Amino acid sequence: MPRARYTSPADNPHVALGGIRATYPASRGMTTSPLDVYHHVERSGARYTSPADNPHVALCFVRATYMSPLCIVLTCRTGKGEVHLARKYPTPRPQIFHTSPANHAFVCQILTSFLRVLNCSAPLRGRSPAAVNQSTGDACVAPTKTVPCYSDTTHPVPVCLLRLDKPMTLPLANIRVLDMSRALTGPYCTQMLGDMGADIIKVEQPNVGDNSRAWGPPFVNGESTYFMSVNRNKRSMTIDLRHPDAATIMHELIAQSDVIIENFVPGHMTKYGFDYAACKAMKPDIIYCSISGFGQVGPDHHRAAYDQVIQGLGGVMSVTGYPDGDPMRVGIALSDIISGLNAAYAIMVAVYHRQMTGVGQSIDTSLLSGQLAMMSYHAAAYLATQHVPQRTGNHNPEIAPYGVFQAKDGWFNLAVGTNALWQKFATALNAPQLLNDPRFVTNGSRSEHYDDLKAAIGAIFKNYTVR
Repeated sequence: MPRARYTSPADNPHVALGGIRATYPASRGMTTSPLDVYHHVERSGARYTSPADNPHVALCFVRATYMSPLCIVLTCRTGKGEVHLARKYPTPRPQIFHTSPANHAFVCQILTSFLRVLNCSAPLRGRSPAAVNQSTGDACVAPTKTVPCYSDTTHPVPVCLLRLDKPMTLPLANIRVLDMSRALTGPYCTQMLGDMGADIIKVEQPNVGDNSRAWGPPFVNGESTYFMSVNRNKRSMTIDLRHPDAATIMHELIAQSDVIIENFVPGHMTKYGFDYAACKAMKPDIIYCSISGFGQVGPDHHRAAYDQVIQGLGGVMSVTGYPDGDPMRVGIALSDIISGLNAAYAIMVAVYHRQMTGVGQSIDTSLLSGQLAMMSYHAAAYLATQHVPQRTGNHNPEIAPYGVFQAKDGWFNLAVGTNALWQKFATALNAPQLLNDPRFVTNGSRSEHYDDLKAAIGAIFKNYTVR
């Protein structure tokens, strides 16, 4: 291989595999094996950069295959076929959040450690991950035909090495959250932040802990599954805010935190000297999120609330269940979860705002406001017509057919959301009479004559099975 620096596919077709800018020290030339090239580059200090630095040689990573908790195989496409590269780790791999090399920290760590691509003329096929070198943990899976790294001096098999100096991390890896929340809504929010890399310091009450630790069954090894479902990726400590030393500890924690989140009844944190104003005085750019039942201001701000109460007040129970049935709550803690989602969204906006301006934020969200926002099109219909939405069971009053229907051997869900789908649906059922019926021509007419529509398609469904 000529002793030169290659910067584009036109200059060096052997490195037109892409993904990096290949820089070969002109004074040293290339060595004769992938491993030698790796060590040679290490010794010479040559730098290999990322696809963003040199887009005209973009390497195509086809897929990342996780063969076991200890081994990952990367498949890369070259000009002559695919190359499989394996990496074995002595400890179990971390939890996987993404799948593409561009945003997958685990894959980037592997690429940072060692990646070789052979542009071989022979067909390439992956070998068992057992072929990984046990001493180094690295392996380039060999082609099915034996092809030397350099077949001769005239037509060498080129080697391409990728180095990433700074492995990518999860997006919130530099954010620390002081989590003063408990039960569901606050922990759900902070768990989402933790999933994205934030350092969550969870503060619990001594001798009691988070309220949800007692919620069950089921319990696994004495631990509530309810609690575990919303408290992963966190570190926990206990602080009694009434203790004389609590203030000193809290001051230290606040000084090291980017975000504080709490879901006490409004006024509770003020009583102990840790409301937004006090925390802002300690750290001016702090982001402070409060989640409550009814908000920090208003006639009911002092009231505590649980999801069951908010589902009744927020309107969702008025549209859940059958028309002649009892009031029915949604089967999950809907208002808790939606307020947790809203809080996480608001915190991310505040983090971005602070990054742009250096200014923190005070966030006020509530279970009731989240529940009301979820009423969406029901609320819009009421505001426009003054008609109170009713419970309709499994039937959607705005779209038809859209609900649960019975076949010969069981029940199934059906959703026909457009007139085009309706035509395809009727054709698939071999029911031209449905297409020709003026009551069923448009979605509006089908909704208006829903009982007739249900009877007509219900008779057809009885001839079909779902299994």
